[in-house]
Amino acid sequence: TEERQRQGELLWDLPEDRIEEIHLEHSGTQIRLKKSGDSWSIVQPETYPADSAAVSEVTSQLADLKRAEGEAAEARPEDYGLASPQAKATIFWTDEKAGSPRQQKTVEFGIEIPGTDVTAARLAGSPGIVFVPSSVAAAARKGLNDLKSREVFGGSALDVSRIEIGRGSGRLSLAKKGSAWWLEQPIADLASSETADELAGELTSLRVQEFV
Repeated sequence: TEERQRQGELLWDLPEDRIEEIHLEHSGTQIRLKKSGDSWSIVQPETYPADSAAVSEVTSQLADLKRAEGEAAEARPEDYGLASPQAKATIFWTDEKAGSPRQQKTVEFGIEIPGTDVTAARLAGSPGIVFVPSSVAAAARKGLNDLKSREVFGGSALDVSRIEIGRGSGRLSLAKKGSAWWLEQPIADLASSETADELAGELTSLRVQEFV
């Protein structure tokens, strides 16, 4: 059946929502991603909030790992760039059963096969070489800046209740009370709600264009 054929193509099918940590290694860099609650963070090589969409792509690609072509059990790893893998991804997850130990799986990536959209790979603990979609390898090769969140403040403008701006030795403070905005510094007075809402919207939508 179609379902049996799909299962035959699967190398593993892991619970994506139970994945709690991902390690990516490529180009001499080790990147560790860790989940806390519903959000992901980069914890190595530096600490920084992770981009939810980028991490979601990585987790979905790795959790449902499919075989794109047959297995080359007798192939030599050096012929497929696996003597020194170009990239490696390790995922850690826990089962739903309470008290279950954390589990992990690792996949190593070699060369992309010319003229195809598949990449040579090897599962940790398995001697044979398999071929997986190149999209999986591309997700595992994401760079540090590709995984960083580009939000500066984040959140919604509707949630902003206070704005403080330092300008030289001066300070401008705005506070929201109900639906109205008030100036608290440098003077106490009613503020323009339209202007304050616009400022809150610009700040919460601020995005990083480039990491230096």
